[in-house]
Order: sequence, then structure tokens, then C-alpha cells
Amino acid sequence: MLKTSVASISTYMGIGILNVSQMIIVKQTGITTDIAAFGLGLTWINACSYAIIMALNDGIRNFSSHISGSKDHKTLGIIYNQSIAISWFVFLVSLALILNSFQLLTFFGIAPDIAAKSYEFTLYGIPSLIGSIYFESSRQFLFSQKIFHVHMKAQLFAALLHPIWCYFFILHQDMGLKGAGIARSVTFLLSYVFVWIIMKIGGYGKQAIQPFKFKEAFSLSQWWHIVQVAVPAGGTNYLKWVSIECLTVLVGNLPNKNCLAGHAAFFSINIFFSMFAKGIQTTVNSFIGNAIGEAKEQLAKNLTTIAISATFLLCLILMLFGLATQSFFVQLLTTTSAMETQFLIAFHMYLCVDVWGNFLQQVQAGILSGMNRQNDTVKYYMWTFLLLQFVVAYFCGFYLQWGLAGVWLGRVAAGIVNSICFQILLQHVDIKQEIINVQLRIKQTKQLNELNVSNVIEGNESQQDENNTSSQQIQLQQLNNNEGSEQKTAKHAQIAKK
Repeated sequence: MLKTSVASISTYMGIGILNVSQMIIVKQTGITTDIAAFGLGLTWINACSYAIIMALNDGIRNFSSHISGSKDHKTLGIIYNQSIAISWFVFLVSLALILNSFQLLTFFGIAPDIAAKSYEFTLYGIPSLIGSIYFESSRQFLFSQKIFHVHMKAQLFAALLHPIWCYFFILHQDMGLKGAGIARSVTFLLSYVFVWIIMKIGGYGKQAIQPFKFKEAFSLSQWWHIVQVAVPAGGTNYLKWVSIECLTVLVGNLPNKNCLAGHAAFFSINIFFSMFAKGIQTTVNSFIGNAIGEAKEQLAKNLTTIAISATFLLCLILMLFGLATQSFFVQLLTTTSAMETQFLIAFHMYLCVDVWGNFLQQVQAGILSGMNRQNDTVKYYMWTFLLLQFVVAYFCGFYLQWGLAGVWLGRVAAGIVNSICFQILLQHVDIKQEIINVQLRIKQTKQLNELNVSNVIEGNESQQDENNTSSQQIQLQQLNNNEGSEQKTAKHAQIAKK
């Protein structure tokens, strides 16, 4: 499991590389407002659409992992098609928020000049969301089958090309944040193109891929069956992601603009660091999900112990690495001494304090979701990351006037409380009962798919009967017409003889 974690970590690290390289090139403009606006625009497009698509597919992967463990390839392929359809629906709905981002950001108290530039980035980044629909859907499809290297290769290759597009559009064409949005769109679309090529050449997931049927993919009854599992499981990831995005909006309301610039600069590498935990979470979720689907209780317990131990070791390594390289990141991502001060506040709050609680609770959430306890995880996330975090952040950051450090204390508190609650939950999970529950749900899913297929067949047969009946009526009418014309011809012949 730890070996395959490298591939999933590398896949998610590609997202961090994209953001860091883009922030570095935006920094070359030398405009603090652009740096702040880019961080805010990235926050907005992630929170309103990309993070939802990603989180939903994470939840669907949890559902698919159980089915993959039961070796039901046909159902797995149908769910893959339905994940694409659901992602398209989310994208179309989220356009309302993206196209009105300027008005909404100013409503939340963001300065109009920063909000306007953020709007430019999100507007030109819309095509990137189309790429994410297919990239994330195919990712959950392959990850659920424990195939991790396909998306790793595609993501890293696209990430290596990303600085070229950023330099060309942002600096060479002098398009500013419009160019940043275009560069993001090009990279995200290419990422899926690379995935599609690798899947075709290698034949990965071939045994489970099903023809895309519109009625089957957009079956609302089947959507509801999937969403019941996917929303709670993916909701934990989305709430964690969107909470840091909302935290950025809160930082944007601090009187010192350097707070937002420093926070946004750190946020680009925060994603880089956090993707290590995300990679372990994804891997352990897929492995435990397959173990539950295969009814292997002891394997699920062993994987849990390994994952939590590996997370503690990872936190220690990342903290030491971050402290050793902080001067490098300061030179790379900051422009002024005031911005550097705020950057270091966020940097130290994250790597020395926040990383322990947040990394651990993220991996614990993946374990619990794999064990079919996703409903419990999302409940705790709502209390900690949507309530506790913002109460503490507002109190310390604004009331006590501790600034950026006070806002980050809210996140630290939420992560620690969540990890303690999740550990208590893990001690009380009845794995045998969850295996029974998962097997029952797989059976229901298969029956629902078979029912949908039989309904389609019956509909086709009835349509064919109607077509046959109508064709018979047409033939009868033609015969009647022919008989009538023959009778008329005979009468004319008799008249002519007379």
C-alpha cells in the first residue's frame, strides 16, 4: 500500500506544482494586487466548482472501491459513466457562481480592484473545469481498481509543461491574470488527453468500461443511489478544501493587504504539502474499500494501523523539510518585507502546528469512508471546519486583533479536535457489520442497474412493436390504394371498349 501511495501522492502533488509554478510567474509581474487576486481567484474557482467535482468523484471512488472488491466490473463501468454525467451537472450549476464572482466577492468585503482581477482569472479558467470533469471521473474509476500510475504520469507531464504556458500567456503576451486562466485551462485539458492516450495504449480498466448510454448515465434513480454514499464520503474532502478557501476570504477582510498576499503565496505551497496527506488518504481509502468489498476484516485493520503510523512519520519529515527550505520559499514567492512577514506566519503556523492534526484527520477520514462510515465523518467536519474553525478564527484574528496568526489558529483548533473525534470513532467501528452493509448495497446497486436495463429493453421492444404496427398499417393502406387504382383502371378500360 505504501508503495502505491507514491503514485497517488505524485498525482496530487501535480496540482501543487501547477499552483506553485503559476504563483512564481504571477509574482514576476511585481504587482502585489495581482498576487492577492490570483490567490483569491484560485480560491473561488476551486470552492465553487473544481473542489466539488473532485470531492464528488472522491466519494464515488469510495462507492466504486467496494464494487471493485466484489469483482462486479459491469456495474463499475456503469458508475464511471454516471460519474461523468454527475460532474457535468455540477459544472453547469456552478457556472452561475463563477460568472457572478465579481459581485459576490465584493459582497463578501473584497476590494473591487482585487475582485475584478480575480474575476478575470476565473472567467478564462472555465475550460479547465471541463478537463477536470473527465480527469477526475477517470481518476476515481482507475483508483478504485488500485490503478494509480496512469494519472500520475499524465498529471506530472502536464505539470512540467504548465510553466511554459504560464510564461507565454502571462508574461510574453502580457495578459496578466487572463493569461493565468488560459494557461490553467490548457494544462487541465491536456491532463485528460494524456490520461486518455495512456488508457487506450495500456488498456487500463478495459474490462469494466461500458458504452456510454444517455438514459443510463443520466438515470436520476441511480444518481440518488450513488449520491447517498458519494456526498458524505466526498463531502469530508470538500468541506476541508472549501474551509481553507473560505479562510482566504476571511483573511481578505483583514485591514492589512499584505496578509492576503502572504497567505495567498503560502496557499500555493500549502496545496503542495497537503497533497501528501491527500495521497495517503486516497490510497488507504481504495485499499480498505476493496478489503471491505472482499469481506477481509483483518486486512482492513492492518491497513488502518499502517496508514496512521505512516502519517505521523510523514508529518515529522515534512516539518523538518519545510523548516530547512523556508528561506528558499521566501525568496521564491514574496516581493516585499511586509509580505514576507505574513508569509512566514502562515508557513510556521501550518508546518509546526496545523500539519499534525489536519494530516491525521484527513487520513482517518479516508479510513472511515472506506469502512462505510462516511456519514459520521461529514457530521464532524460540519461542526469543526464550518463552525469551530471560523468562530476561533474570527475571535482571535479580528476581536483579539492577532491578524493572520489568529485566523490560522481557527484552522489548527478544527484539525486537532477533528482528529481526536475520528480516532474515537475508529475504536468503535464494527467492521463485520459494515461488510454486511456494503454487500447489501452492492446487491441493491446491481439489481437497480438490471432493472434500468430491462426497462430500456422493454421500451425498445414496445417501440419496435409500434413501428411494426404502423408499418403494417401503411402496407395495408398501400394495398387498398393499389386495389382502388386497379378498379379505376378496369372501369376506364370498360368505358373505352364501349
